[in-house]
Amino acid sequence: MLGVSVDRLPGYRRPLFARWADLTPTWFVLASFLLALVTWQILYLPMLLPAFAAAFQLRPEQLHELAVARVLIVAALLGGYLFLLAPTLLDAWRQGELLVMALLGVPPVLALAIAGPLPGAVIRPLASVTEAAVLAMLVWAALPVISTPVLPLTVTTVQTAPNATEDVRGHVVVVDDVNMVLLQEQGGVRYVPTDQVKAQVLCPSEEELPRHRLRVRDFHVEDSLLEGLGRRVRPVHRVDAACRATG
Repeated sequence: MLGVSVDRLPGYRRPLFARWADLTPTWFVLASFLLALVTWQILYLPMLLPAFAAAFQLRPEQLHELAVARVLIVAALLGGYLFLLAPTLLDAWRQGELLVMALLGVPPVLALAIAGPLPGAVIRPLASVTEAAVLAMLVWAALPVISTPVLPLTVTTVQTAPNATEDVRGHVVVVDDVNMVLLQEQGGVRYVPTDQVKAQVLCPSEEELPRHRLRVRDFHVEDSLLEGLGRRVRPVHRVDAACRATG
């Protein structure tokens, strides 16, 4: 969008990202959208619509040369989208999930008007801050990958007395014939004799626990298409009550 907009300003130097976009082959851009389509959470998939319209500068005028035909085509597309998501939007309204309603309902409308050059008053400040904003977003997106522990979280039931047990939340570092070494969730390393371990439960991380009780045509909104299809062909284990308790 910056590249198209800067073309309206004679003598204005094209931003770095606009020059990169000019060099990016179309197949790579399409592959990027396809990868996002199958790996993003379904909740955020509608955001690909305005992104796709902006990347390829798609406008309603390109659908048909007649205004009436364009209106009918747009109405049919929006009607089909609404038919697909109507049950989910209704459930979100009942549950007070206004953010979910905005994420599902606003992007298709935004896609109709996002293409085209931006006004000159917007281009100049936007071009100067875009590069810094994109770099900041890359760092923000990388933080969860860097901070996510490699070892899975477990709850280990340890017998501390003849008739008493304790649940220890932490990450298993190593297990041998003598001890199980646990990196506790609240910090510190604990050595538990192997013969005192009575049970162990593998727990999902906080990011894996569902935050919404919403589905789109039998797919949970926090699953990707790949995850949703995978859950249909393999059993889904319930989260143990010990995992829900705070450490």
